[in-house]
Amino acid sequence: MKICIIAEGSYPYISGGVSTWIHRLVQEIPEHDFEILSLMPDPETYPNYKYDLPPMIKKVTTNYLNTYLNASHKKLIFEPRLSKAGKASINDFIFFNDDIDWDIFTHSISDKKKIGNTLNFLQTKLFWELIRRKYLEEYSTHEFNAFFWTIRSMLLPVVHLMQYPIPEADLYHCVSTGYAGLIGVMAKAKYNKPLILTEHGIYAREREEDILKSRWLMQTYKNYGQIFSISYPQGSIRGLMILSLSFIETTKYSLNSALQKNVARSFPMVLNPLIIRFNPPLMGA
Repeated sequence: MKICIIAEGSYPYISGGVSTWIHRLVQEIPEHDFEILSLMPDPETYPNYKYDLPPMIKKVTTNYLNTYLNASHKKLIFEPRLSKAGKASINDFIFFNDDIDWDIFTHSISDKKKIGNTLNFLQTKLFWELIRRKYLEEYSTHEFNAFFWTIRSMLLPVVHLMQYPIPEADLYHCVSTGYAGLIGVMAKAKYNKPLILTEHGIYAREREEDILKSRWLMQTYKNYGQIFSISYPQGSIRGLMILSLSFIETTKYSLNSALQKNVARSFPMVLNPLIIRFNPPLMGA
């Protein structure tokens, strides 16, 4: 059996924590072959492996979030060639609609023939009209320039990662929600293979703390809605980013019932046999 482990910001470039857990997991089941799909920020920041890879790992594929900068910035006259359902799914994603059809969305946004590359898509009339409507309906009391660049920075890594090829495997294992889980859902939809999610923490909560501590977002743009126990005022830019991460996190749970998906927004723990939260060591340490 070939197992593809999808890891964000960890193995084999970062040592300790989840990376050590993955390293031990692979060594404990040597009868299987593994490919690591590692999601990292850029090739320069973490150029070297921190682990000697065991023989069970046949390949490491690394997809970088920031390599969209290498894409052509030339303005193209291009509009997405999408079905009505495809356009609706992109609308649902930008508006954080819980009823989004993730299968249609992932197939639409990952197809360069339909929407162009990442920068092409963000220059389209479709994208402009969607964010313009979102601004007028939810954020019109704030500066449009800040809103526009926030939305753009949120979507750049999502669209870019989703347009990378996904290795084919017999089983996919995401070791977090977030970007890794989103790619796992794509793999499950594309190849019709089982998907396992193990949570080693609460991804959305950790990213929320990162955003709250950030200095590059103005304090007046604190948050929006309610995540965990914190309430945020309506229509703020920082809250827009927090909700976007929380929304992406629920992708994996949308494979289950609607009730499970709603619970998963704040409590990513054991929801069915394929979604497991691991806190203890893997084996006898």
